[in-house]
Amino acid sequence: MRSLFCCLLLLTSTVLAQSPRGVLLVVARDRAGAESLSTQLIAARDRAHLSENQLQVRRVLAQGWSPRRYQELGILARDLPLAGVARYSGSGKLLGLVGYPDFVEKQVSDPVASGDRLVKRWAEANGVALQPPLPLIRAVTVVPELNEPLPIGAEVLVTVQAESGGTTLLNSSSNRTLTLPEAGGGLYQGEYVVQPEEKGDIALIAHFSSARGVSEDKPVGHFQAIGWVPPQITAIEALGSDIYRVSGTAPPRALVKAKCHIDMGRFLFIGYSDYDADWSVQADDKGVFAFNMDLNQSETRRSDIDLEARFTLYAQNPDNEAERTADTEFTGKVRMTYQHRISPAYYGSDWGGYRSGFTFGLGYPGYGRWGGYGPWW
Repeated sequence: MRSLFCCLLLLTSTVLAQSPRGVLLVVARDRAGAESLSTQLIAARDRAHLSENQLQVRRVLAQGWSPRRYQELGILARDLPLAGVARYSGSGKLLGLVGYPDFVEKQVSDPVASGDRLVKRWAEANGVALQPPLPLIRAVTVVPELNEPLPIGAEVLVTVQAESGGTTLLNSSSNRTLTLPEAGGGLYQGEYVVQPEEKGDIALIAHFSSARGVSEDKPVGHFQAIGWVPPQITAIEALGSDIYRVSGTAPPRALVKAKCHIDMGRFLFIGYSDYDADWSVQADDKGVFAFNMDLNQSETRRSDIDLEARFTLYAQNPDNEAERTADTEFTGKVRMTYQHRISPAYYGSDWGGYRSGFTFGLGYPGYGRWGGYGPWW
């Protein structure tokens, strides 16, 4: 059903001589059409930062209007819908359109644009200065700033300041959409988490839709998604009894494969067996992994000296073995200090203090691993 809405000028009263008043009048053939068009006129008035005292909104149903009534207003029924500025009598009677056709738009197809134009024309005719319209999206902040490449699982907190009661979406060029819930007062927040399938330049765009149906897009920024990055060991902590806790970071939920080699060295003609071990551990949702390294599993002891633990590790997609990172290496210091374990492989059971078969006087029966001249290195 076609509708008519008119923007009508109310005569200025002597009390409000310095503040022109007008009436935004919606004329429609049905109540639903009148309500819909009046909402658009209110929105146009609000965008121009005019108060209700300056521009009122009224609704009139045109059901049963005679051809004479259209003629009195200077319009034709076939011009509907149309928008215009009209004048009222002191008693409130609609007298006709003002400035026809300057303040009339026939067959209105875009109520939003027509409402904005009519409000502007009314303001210019009455000497009312309009403030520049505020953007729907007032501000966008991103933490951290998108100036560094981001690995899988990196979290980006996006905050959008806009009108309250609307809907805010965060769209990415990687075909992802995240709804930012309103925290109150027109503040919309949400965390964007970089996914495994994202790699290369990723653009983020905020899309806001107001409660009155007006929308706006605003660029948030770009970041480089670097995909699967090699894991990193961040700490080696002693737990006691020659057990160490190795922890690090990797892509979230990635399977971390790690190996460690410790060169035990030699003493005179004795070659100590090196320490070699490997682990397979999955990182958690935050990309943190950890495992225990038990040096008691070594065949030999090198007590109270620093030893170099050389790690080689990589991360793998648990759902796709072919998808893995490059190897990364890490070297840290460890020390064997637990004195109460003797390895029978290197401390002969018959002599009690050194490996059987060597008679260099380095140990005596009954002296255990210390021998006669101090500890066995």
